[in-house]
Amino acid sequence: MYRGSSQRQVDLHVSAYAAVAGCRCASSEHPLPELEMFPFSFQEFLDFKGIEGNGPLSTKRRLTVQKTFDEYWRTGGFPEVAGLDRMLRIKTDQEYFNAMLFRDLIERHDISHPKAVADLAHRLVGNTANLYSIA
Repeated sequence: MYRGSSQRQVDLHVSAYAAVAGCRCASSEHPLPELEMFPFSFQEFLDFKGIEGNGPLSTKRRLTVQKTFDEYWRTGGFPEVAGLDRMLRIKTDQEYFNAMLFRDLIERHDISHPKAVADLAHRLVGNTANLYSIA
């Protein structure tokens, strides 16, 4: 929920489908199908890495699962980037972010101050554990 300067509340929904599909927007005659993209759960990430995480864990297996969790925590869990090297993963994540921000939000909704929205988005993503007040 975002409270603007006019003190009215608005809901803000961001969709990645148009950015991923390379579409600029959908017409009312041909709406885009809804596509939800979710990251792997930690169990799915373990399966992707070929690591057995169920049942009793030996000391060695526990260490392997903990190291894998550290990787999962650092890299996220999106299947599209899970197997990529660090630099390519970062570049891909940045491209996803920029595509969603500019195509799906700024262009689609004809935002009059795109720099302010981009700055706010970068600040929000960079400080996810903080409270925000926009006055």
